[in-house]
Order: sequence, then C-alpha cells, then structure tokens
Amino acid sequence: MEAADANIGSVIEQRNDILISVLAETARSYIEIRSFQQRERLTQQNIDLLEKYVNITQKRLQTGISTLLDYQRIESELALARSALPSILAQMYQRIFSLSVLSCQKLY
Repeated sequence: MEAADANIGSVIEQRNDILISVLAETARSYIEIRSFQQRERLTQQNIDLLEKYVNITQKRLQTGISTLLDYQRIESELALARSALPSILAQMYQRIFSLSVLSCQKLY
C-alpha cells in the first residue's frame, strides 16, 4: 500500500513538473511574440522615416544641396531596414506557432 501511495505521489509530482514547464514555455513564447511585434512596429516606423528622408535627399540632390553619396547612403540604410523585416516576421510567426501548439489552439 505504501509503495502504491509513493508511486501516486511520484506521478503527481511528474505531472506538476510538466505543467510548470508548459506554463513557463507559454509565458516565454508570449513575451517573445510581444517583443517581435514591437520590433516590427519600430522597424516599420524606421522604414517610413527613411523613405521620407530618401525623398528629401533626392530633392536636395536635384537642387545641388546634397551629394550622390548622401543619397546612396540613405537608400542603402533603407534597403537594410527593409531586409530586416522578413526575419522579424518569421521569428514572430514561429513563436505564434509554438504558442498555438502549447495552448492547443490555432492562433494565426
């Protein structure tokens, strides 16, 4: 009888360990999703600002105030910012998928 009680206690503790692990992973995934969403917003804001700056620099280049190097530098920064966005989105959707598996729900 004592062996059965010990076995039940062991199974309950294993279940609790698994539950804690799932809850911790769920919380971590949620926090990472929110972080990636913020990074996406900031990157998109940066892209919007750089697009405006490209237009300003292009007009300044046409009037002789800026150099071609200035214009190319800004365009390069814009291309770099745009290239970062797909990676951020991929990581965010990967975490959304992980969270959907952990919660047994379709979140996307």
